[in-house]
Amino acid sequence: MSLFSVGGNLGAALSPLLVGAVILRLGLPGTTFLIPLSWLFGLILFLQLGNLPADARLEERRRNAVGNSAQKAEVRVGPWLAVILVISMTAARSWVQGALNTYLPEWLQSQGWSPENANTLLSVLLVSMAVGSLTGGTVSDRVGRLPVVLTSFILLGPVLWLLLHTSGIVQVAAIAVQGAMIGLTFPVTLLMAQESWPQAVGLASSLAIGVGWLPGGMGAWFVGTLADRTSLTTGLTTLMVVPLAGILAALLFWMRYHRTSVTAGEIPAK
Repeated sequence: MSLFSVGGNLGAALSPLLVGAVILRLGLPGTTFLIPLSWLFGLILFLQLGNLPADARLEERRRNAVGNSAQKAEVRVGPWLAVILVISMTAARSWVQGALNTYLPEWLQSQGWSPENANTLLSVLLVSMAVGSLTGGTVSDRVGRLPVVLTSFILLGPVLWLLLHTSGIVQVAAIAVQGAMIGLTFPVTLLMAQESWPQAVGLASSLAIGVGWLPGGMGAWFVGTLADRTSLTTGLTTLMVVPLAGILAALLFWMRYHRTSVTAGEIPAK
């Protein structure tokens, strides 16, 4: 799951550098350069899937058929509270992430960074998210899901304060750590949702991703609205409070399900 998450995060991390370089040379119409790239990678994916051995495709269909039959005969969902708490953790993370992704370059420019360097630092944030995603899943297999989630949320606020109140290399380091802390929970929360509903991992995943990511846009809207009335620094400062919701959700999850093995998908249905 970490490797899966890294693909998307790394693509998002490299896009500001690529788009920035294209716009500097060709202007805004140069972004059409990205369309052939999407076609190219879509073709590569299609060819790779088509090259799967025939027996592997048959085995996959057999597993899907068995899984669908089992789901019809068994309880499809686990405890709603577990998934609601996981969605709350995802929502807290996406609120912070959405606002930072949207306003970090503009805020850095207001602090004296050039537009090119501000875009580079956004890529630092996003690359660090990819590194955090790769690390989070691996570490959670060793120490458990909740310790990783709690560590991430506990550090998000202090590191953000450091980012907003320092400059130079310390600020760059704070941006990198902030990205890593955000990325830590990408694969972990998705796994927690799937392990909470082992008989309906597709539904659990869609809820964790679909509902959990909605606050990303809400966070950007809230920070932007507050920035228009006060300052962008004030708006970004409010993000220090948001991780407390993630901490609360993680602690409630721990209190309710601490006797079960979160990494083994043994959360009871009741």
